[in-house]
Amino acid sequence: MIYLNLLLIGIILVMYGWYWGGLTENRGTAVSAMIPGAILALWVGFSGAEASVLTGLAATGAVFGLMVGTGTWWNTAADRATGLFSLLFALVGTLVTAALVDAENGLTTLSLGTLLLTVAMAFVFISAGLTPKQKGFRAFVGWLVLIVGAVLVFLAFAPALDVVL
Repeated sequence: MIYLNLLLIGIILVMYGWYWGGLTENRGTAVSAMIPGAILALWVGFSGAEASVLTGLAATGAVFGLMVGTGTWWNTAADRATGLFSLLFALVGTLVTAALVDAENGLTTLSLGTLLLTVAMAFVFISAGLTPKQKGFRAFVGWLVLIVGAVLVFLAFAPALDVVL
């Protein structure tokens, strides 16, 4: 078993962090962020699963992936709209983390992933929404987002690898 939503959101964060860290140009990152966003959107739309906190997280991740993909395509990835949506994503992540911790009576692999996602999105909000002209801070946040995305990809495979927290 793998957590598909964490995997795809992790891929989006790795690609977006790679771009914000200054390591790639916008066109390749745009496609690499939009494809997992589109897959998440299709998964939410056609899975037939009951609405749950994970479905809400996947839907928010889909919109974020498509939004940052189009933002990097037109080279507007550090604008205030990204910051505002990152704040919304952080709030959704906070609610999902609280619901998962409450349902499982403690921190699990999935709730740890959503907690890290929340922290990364809070930093993106600060960087893009409040201090968009600070290139050094933006590069730092880019690397932070990249690392959090890589950790989310690992946590997505943690149940299949028998990793226990």
